[in-house]
Amino acid sequence: MSVDPIFSFNEDQFNQLFPFYILINQDLTIQSCGNSLKKIFEQPPERLFYDHFSLKRPANVPATFVSLCGVCKQLVIVEVNNAFNDILRGQFELLQNSNQLLFIGSPWFDNMTEVKQHKLTLHDFAFHDPLIDLLHVLKTKDIVNDDLKQLLITLHRKKSELKKATDEIRDIALFALQNPDPLFRIATDGRVLMSNPAADHIAYFNFEGNRYCREEFWKLIVRIQTSFDTPFEAAYENKIYSFVCRYIADHNYINVYGRDVTEKEEVKHDNRHKSMVLAKVAFDQTHLIRAPLANILGLINLLEMNKSEDEADPAVLSHLLQSAKKLDAVINEIVNLI
Repeated sequence: MSVDPIFSFNEDQFNQLFPFYILINQDLTIQSCGNSLKKIFEQPPERLFYDHFSLKRPANVPATFVSLCGVCKQLVIVEVNNAFNDILRGQFELLQNSNQLLFIGSPWFDNMTEVKQHKLTLHDFAFHDPLIDLLHVLKTKDIVNDDLKQLLITLHRKKSELKKATDEIRDIALFALQNPDPLFRIATDGRVLMSNPAADHIAYFNFEGNRYCREEFWKLIVRIQTSFDTPFEAAYENKIYSFVCRYIADHNYINVYGRDVTEKEEVKHDNRHKSMVLAKVAFDQTHLIRAPLANILGLINLLEMNKSEDEADPAVLSHLLQSAKKLDAVINEIVNLI
């Protein structure tokens, strides 16, 4: 492309210097345009200038070649008639030798997203274009924004994790508070450090036949406890509790977990009572019932042997009656035990 007798450029060189140029002839037909400009169109602009572009500044310029020549040597803003209504900032120059208008300028983008939407890169701009510096800044800004977005995402995730952990800690705390069994935390010298509501109302303990106030009881337990895994029982009023101690070495205190075993102990006591009753029944069966029953059987045999006589032997009947009464008394005693 020959621009002036002094300068001579081929098309590739001209595209490197002015990648967004537009060359218009006298009937406003687009003769050629820069390769980078073609990228922002779906089809290369090959018709009339005003089919593809609108002059926004200066405003109200008639759509004629002469009018466009009148806006040379000043800043013009051209709007591209595409889906994005892109803006080109530049100037018109009249090429007198060929009587053509040459527009030289570059697009104006506010962010790198717009550049990417047009499938443009920084290499599509001339190196001397000041927009390059701005695009570098915008690119850096986008990178920073992406980093900030990732940071916000990370912070949001951490916040969610912290909330979950806080909820779990609260649930654990509520579990201890709402636990119906007594829980204690005691120091290694027996002092009560913490207790839950179920433990707060216990003022004393009955242990191995003696009564201790709460503080004395735990000091005693710390002294006599040989293994923290060995459970022990203590009573308060009509309740029986089984306790297990766990030593927390990292914090040098002892967690005590209690459980109400009153019902269990009552069942054990009831089972012991039933076992004693059954043992007595077995003893009575062996030693008390067999004797009168043997006597009755023997007396019945005597009656069978003497059944030919008109009257039964009064002595046999007397012994039979006594043995029956003894057997009845033993049976009644067994029934009363059960």
